[in-house]
Amino acid sequence: KCIYPSACLGAVNPALKDQHLDESGQDLAMAGRRQTNANNSDQGPCATRLGFRNQSRLCHTCANNAKRKGVARCEMCPTEGQNVGLMVLGFILIVGAIVFLVSSSIEDAGQVKLSESIQKILLNFLQVIAFAAAFPLRWPSMIEGLFEFQGSISTLGEHLLNPDCLATTQSAAELFYSKQAMYATSPFLVALISFVFWYVKGQCAGTPFFEKRSQMESKRGSLTNGQSNAVQTKAARAAKTTPKDKFIVTICTVIYLMFPTLCTQAFSMFHCRTVAGQQFLAADMEEPCYEGRHLIMVVFLGLTQLLAFVFGLPALVYFFLHRNKHLEGGGLDKHVTIVRYGLFYGAYKDDTYYWEIIITGRKISIVALSVFGSAMGIERQAQMVIAVLFVCISLEISGDPYRLVNDRYRILSRLEIAALFVQWGTMWCGLMIFASQDYESRG
Repeated sequence: KCIYPSACLGAVNPALKDQHLDESGQDLAMAGRRQTNANNSDQGPCATRLGFRNQSRLCHTCANNAKRKGVARCEMCPTEGQNVGLMVLGFILIVGAIVFLVSSSIEDAGQVKLSESIQKILLNFLQVIAFAAAFPLRWPSMIEGLFEFQGSISTLGEHLLNPDCLATTQSAAELFYSKQAMYATSPFLVALISFVFWYVKGQCAGTPFFEKRSQMESKRGSLTNGQSNAVQTKAARAAKTTPKDKFIVTICTVIYLMFPTLCTQAFSMFHCRTVAGQQFLAADMEEPCYEGRHLIMVVFLGLTQLLAFVFGLPALVYFFLHRNKHLEGGGLDKHVTIVRYGLFYGAYKDDTYYWEIIITGRKISIVALSVFGSAMGIERQAQMVIAVLFVCISLEISGDPYRLVNDRYRILSRLEIAALFVQWGTMWCGLMIFASQDYESRG
């Protein structure tokens, strides 16, 4: 069975009536191959005008002048100039977002603000809800556009930077492996660029990267004499924040934004579909799974990404938080700890400092279901997501993790639960849309 029915120009199929219309409004399921070819000059079994390549297995592969859209569709690439312009614009937006978030974190170094906690809840919400587009529930095009927008403003990945249309000479598998290598090395590249930036900036500002915190405080303390109390307080916080602290804040912020994409890429390496008893890579149905080139990539890219990113990054965060939690003198309350790792625990109570790991588990579960869940069927896939979100709602209510500094901070718990209910309701509505259309086609 075709993964995306509109890609295959077979005989008339009344079971899919009114479900797949082209740009002119023609019902592709009722047209059949002969009429479609006569009217639209498709030469072969696959709908080339929709961006699919002829003679590809299950008409799944996109043509050289098209790129993947969603789970199984293809979309025609823009012109070369437009594509380069979009890539440049995406890069500028990504850099701008990183600069804004990092500068905000550094500006408020050592403080835990209500506004920042609200921003993080909204960011987590957008990162999860954007993955609804990965579930083939026949979303209306307007809703798909909304998911795309939500993903582009919350996650660093292919929403803004998609190189598919730049590599027209590569096969889908070669392009897939190239992107795997790019994402696998991106956290290390981010660390290198961040180190160079803060090292050079520290040298220029007279605060060397490896200078001790006490030396910085003594240097800047003499410069604050005669200033107002508010200015002195801000200067004191700045004096305690070293270039090394800013380097760690930068890495944590960027990888936090990249984490859903890193998980998706790691899982995608193991995503295969069975056709006629043989497994093929879901990203390229012409590439056999677990043999030859794919087996090599699984070992060197797939397993390493799973260990380093999907499991390694949350474990590393928990290690640092747990270690500082049990330091003498309240390690989590120290300025250096709040500056470096406040993103992960600042809004939570002392006994629920690890709650970010639970939220990370939610993201990993949703990403895994979006990649592998199709094997259990679309409806069961959506039901599993609904079940996961129900468990998350229950944990959020029973755990009550947010710190209650004053009555205003009650909004954090309410906002988190409301966001989870919106995610749950979105998937429930998507399942109802899918089931309703499926029922109408059978009727």
